[in-house]
Amino acid sequence: MHRPLFLGRFFVRPLRAKAIFACLALLLVGTVFVGAVFGPRLLREYQFRRHMRTARIAFEQFVADNAVNELNAAVALRPDSAEAEYLLGVANRKAGHLDDVRPHLNRAAELGWPGKDIRFQLTLLAFQAGDHRAEAELKQTIGLAMPDDVAEETYESLAIGYLSEYRLNEADVVLDYWVRWRPERIRPKLLRAEIFGVTRLHDAQMEQYKQILALDPDNYPAHLGSAHILLDKHDVDKAMAEYRWCREHWPGDLSPPLGIAGCYQHRGELGEARKILEDLLTKRLSSDQRAHVLAELGQVAYQDRAFEDAIPMLTESLELNPYDERAEYALGMCLVKVGRRKEAEEHTQRSKEIEKARQQLADVEVQILSQPADADLRYAAGMALAKLGSPKASAAMMLAALRWDPTHPRAHAELAKYYQGIGRSDLAKQHESLAVNDVEKRASDKVHHPGAHDGS
Repeated sequence: MHRPLFLGRFFVRPLRAKAIFACLALLLVGTVFVGAVFGPRLLREYQFRRHMRTARIAFEQFVADNAVNELNAAVALRPDSAEAEYLLGVANRKAGHLDDVRPHLNRAAELGWPGKDIRFQLTLLAFQAGDHRAEAELKQTIGLAMPDDVAEETYESLAIGYLSEYRLNEADVVLDYWVRWRPERIRPKLLRAEIFGVTRLHDAQMEQYKQILALDPDNYPAHLGSAHILLDKHDVDKAMAEYRWCREHWPGDLSPPLGIAGCYQHRGELGEARKILEDLLTKRLSSDQRAHVLAELGQVAYQDRAFEDAIPMLTESLELNPYDERAEYALGMCLVKVGRRKEAEEHTQRSKEIEKARQQLADVEVQILSQPADADLRYAAGMALAKLGSPKASAAMMLAALRWDPTHPRAHAELAKYYQGIGRSDLAKQHESLAVNDVEKRASDKVHHPGAHDGS
């Protein structure tokens, strides 16, 4: 007589055991098959939801660039998500990436997102891009009854638009209205801190961050902004504490580890700085981010007198971002130290040219703050931005010049070059024609009205 076998909590006979083992084998095969078929889909859905959740936290914390990164990842996982496309359009607008807004809103509309929301976002976009008609439309809504979220987006867009146009008085008026309406809101206080930053009133900016943290101790932008100011003031220990708090609360943001590395550099603890920067190079970085990390790593090597090590890092950094004057200068100094003087002169001269362009831009920005309607100043700022390798920002500034002086011939000429370069020959021809017509008109005005002011 066969002895029973023990399986789990049950006694079974050999024939029944064979049947059970066969069933278990089939179950295992089925599980593997289901996992192979549905596992990747479930994993993608989990990752998609995680990115969407993190993006919403970024919106709540007013960290729009982080929201853009999370939503780009979400859209890559689920290109059919109307919500992800819509929010990516909104995040790009809030982050100031205006060229990237409309394609995502259009895609969201194609996927069925409500048209009313799309039209509202396009109006906000138009104003932030400098459309005065959209400005008038939005200003008419101030004080009207509307849902709180719509009202807050309107106030935020007005304030950001005025800030981007250097119209700080108008921005301040909007923020005052917003704070009186909702005194507990953090966002208008953060925007006011930005105004202090633009006007270089860093003590007032720091005080604003302290007020924000008194109301919201976990406010990420206030902690990060405080860290930057503290490091600039060489208060390294306090800056380090703030950067570490930020890294703990937002591990995916590049700013905190870069700030911590900067603190170590200030202390002369170059080995610790190097560890952090080398670890960052193992992450998935954009070309701009990689350029920044390599530049910092090259600076550390230069400080450590490891000139031969610094040269390839700084060279690669400048290949990715040719407009970093600190990297140019450090590379020049390293080349001098290893006896390559001719190459060194080229890089030190280049660093001086970039630094001069940055100073020109800073000087013009200060003038724009007091004369926001001066089209010539905006044109000058656009030219400085072009020299600094920011063609989109330069074109935006040229368009701003045209909003204040629609017949500015040099702004039209620069926009014609820009649009030709990006393959928009239709817009290039339009601006070329306007540039020629405006030059001819101004020449005719000089002949007939020789005493008239020439604003070109």
